[in-house]
Amino acid sequence: MANRLATLQKLKELYTLKGLGECYVEHQVLQSKISCSNDIDIKNKILHCKLCARSKMGEAVFGNIQQNAKVIFATLLPVMNSKGQFLPIRSVKILQDIIKNVFCFAPSQYSVLSLLKCADTPIKSEEFDCCKPYFFEQINLSMQGVILCFGGNEALEFFELNKNCFGKIINFRGRRLLVTYSLGELLKNPSLKKEAMRHFVLLKEVL
Repeated sequence: MANRLATLQKLKELYTLKGLGECYVEHQVLQSKISCSNDIDIKNKILHCKLCARSKMGEAVFGNIQQNAKVIFATLLPVMNSKGQFLPIRSVKILQDIIKNVFCFAPSQYSVLSLLKCADTPIKSEEFDCCKPYFFEQINLSMQGVILCFGGNEALEFFELNKNCFGKIINFRGRRLLVTYSLGELLKNPSLKKEAMRHFVLLKEVL
């Protein structure tokens, strides 16, 4: 009887989340090419990675991880330098404004990671396979936190999600994930910011 009540309570919670726009996808198991025990280990592996040609085009960037982050902000390409400072470019300024003005986060409340770790050059699909293990090892270093990914269709490809998942909260690998427009898309087409804001509001409701 107790087990049945617990199941019914869980179903009620899931239906409530569904009403807020959350949807569910089949759990995916990705084979990791790396095995890391702590942040220093994973950082060293990222900084010395030579798995693809991208590593020859620029320095790898680890990003910034806070163990108790409420949100993990993920971008297609690095938005920080090797010292963990935001790059002084317009697209990155958009992200900084979102963190400050929309989420009102202190630095200890968020993490910033990139799907790919090197070079601001056109993305090739095969490069995702090299960086996926690193990204998923990184998010495992954070005890909690939903993932807000600025990546558009390329991010959907990275996470192996269909287009119906765009702008919705997805239960993915034990975490909540929302994919919105890339920073480049928001910079080139400011009219997309209105829809992106709806995505942010939806995410804030489940924090």
